[in-house]
Amino acid sequence: VNTSRLNVRSAPTVGNNIQTTIGRGQSFPATGRTGDNAWIQLTVNGQSGWSSAQYLGLSGDINALPVIDGQGGGEAPAPPPPQPTGVRGQVLTNLRLRAEPTTRAAQVGGVRWGETVDIIGRSNNHAWYQIMRANGQTAWAFATWIRIIEGNFDALPYTDGSQPVTAPPPTEGIVAQAYGNMVIRNGPGLQYARISKAQWGTRVQVLGISPNGQWLKVRHGDVVGWSSAPWYRFVQGSLTDVPVTNQ
Repeated sequence: VNTSRLNVRSAPTVGNNIQTTIGRGQSFPATGRTGDNAWIQLTVNGQSGWSSAQYLGLSGDINALPVIDGQGGGEAPAPPPPQPTGVRGQVLTNLRLRAEPTTRAAQVGGVRWGETVDIIGRSNNHAWYQIMRANGQTAWAFATWIRIIEGNFDALPYTDGSQPVTAPPPTEGIVAQAYGNMVIRNGPGLQYARISKAQWGTRVQVLGISPNGQWLKVRHGDVVGWSSAPWYRFVQGSLTDVPVTNQ
């Protein structure tokens, strides 16, 4: 236990009865987990109960514990194990981890600045990465604060249960990839109207660059417009190949 007071409940939700309270430094046998790794089943004074995983330090791999449904006490079918993608990332700040790719989901712990994690999936809006830590825990974290250091972003599957809705990536000409959720405008400046968006990780064809070097003229699907240059990384061709234009 790594907090001063931790409730042990009859089932793995905050609305269930509190059976007892345990404290910092105490250790108990762990006998199961929920499928999202948010709750751990413990044996305390001979009785089984549930506590939030974020306040427990495990001596082994959390995924070695059986998945328990928390209701009838029986074992639920385990979800398929995460598939490796070959993509690894480094955390750029202290981050909260979530059970689902939304800030409304339960917090299931955190990662610290500098930690290296496996990236095993992404959300449809490219705002979240599903990660796997060295201890086997899987969770979701903001993609903005994880820098890919190994592997290819395009190898990441959509693991939030949705299907991507994106324009086909360009294959010809000079191509750049967005490293933010980007606005596309009808001119090279903030005063111009928004006409489209390019989500994090989207690849666009680069047609030109503004004289001040701050805006790229891009083609995203059927849309041609301007987007902030510092937030793009060239993946095919280079900046020196891009013509200067303000048209």
